[in-house]
Amino acid sequence: MSEQPPKTQKWNERMASIIRRGPGQYQAKVRRQGFPIRTKTFETHAEAKHWADILEGKISGDEYVDRSREQRTTLRDLLDRYREEETPKKKGAVKEGYRIGKWMKHPLADMPVTSIEPADIAAWRKERQNEGLAASSIRNEMNILSSIFKIAIAEWGYRVNNPCAGVARPQQPKARWATLTAEQEEVLLAECRKRRQWWVYHCVRLALTTAARAGEIRGLRFENIHLDQHYVQLVEGKNGEARTLSLTHDMEQAFREMLDAVPVRRLDGWVFGDPLKKVADGGFPVSVLSDAFGRTAARAGLPDLTFHDLRHIATTRLALIHRDAVDLATTTGHKDLTMLRRYLNEDPSARAAELRRREAEIRSRL
Repeated sequence: MSEQPPKTQKWNERMASIIRRGPGQYQAKVRRQGFPIRTKTFETHAEAKHWADILEGKISGDEYVDRSREQRTTLRDLLDRYREEETPKKKGAVKEGYRIGKWMKHPLADMPVTSIEPADIAAWRKERQNEGLAASSIRNEMNILSSIFKIAIAEWGYRVNNPCAGVARPQQPKARWATLTAEQEEVLLAECRKRRQWWVYHCVRLALTTAARAGEIRGLRFENIHLDQHYVQLVEGKNGEARTLSLTHDMEQAFREMLDAVPVRRLDGWVFGDPLKKVADGGFPVSVLSDAFGRTAARAGLPDLTFHDLRHIATTRLALIHRDAVDLATTTGHKDLTMLRRYLNEDPSARAAELRRREAEIRSRL
């Protein structure tokens, strides 16, 4: 006669039961000796079984790995979920949504997440480089995909590897060098005044005096301009970040000229228009400003000058009236001093002259 197992044997084995509680309700129950009974309700039998299998494995120390969910899940599923749950929390939600949309259009979006490997990401990177996409744009698109996989692994419980891990990002290009002589500036501003759009001249003037980003200028609101207290609240349209700009005499003069030139004050509070809307909807998108400036700069004999170059030029000029890099970064809004250095396009001769002037000043006090 064979030996009978002890009465407690059934509690030492994994014991899970799944009961249908009603339409679209399946209750999973896991029992094991020495552990409290765990129950949870799901909409499908498959989800209930998946949860019970994993929980039993964790309790026993012999973790059960079920890859069926990962095999059924495509990259598109992760992109959709991330855009719905995580992107709205970001200040740069609009920009991030645009980058996710780019991934949605790629063939990789319809592949199971278990099938996507680092080699696929490297091939995608080469595709984007061949298309002429800027290194910074490629890095941004890779970074958002990597973030999606990190969330999927850490918070959504997906047992996959991050295919972006270890894949080299394109190197940042060398810092752009932008200068503007007094004569060139005079010609440029003269061409701006000839434009039918009143705002072209004033956007350029603000950029050259404040070093503000294009998004900050486009996002100006009347309520944020406090000339009586000598400051302006700048808001970056693409990410919603705000900072306070303390005004020099030149900056304040540029703002006063702009306010005097406004034909009609908009009822919605924007100086130039909502930076996140199309022109037809009363907006002032970045393309309108960059296109208008590009045509104006070409007429001024400066076809290679971009609106963003004005930030380089203004930062270099403002450096002369600030006591150090931290002080300058407070005005320009640079968070990284390394990035600030990329915007300082000082003429070597002018810098030498300034150093000699300071040197002579110090010697005269000795």
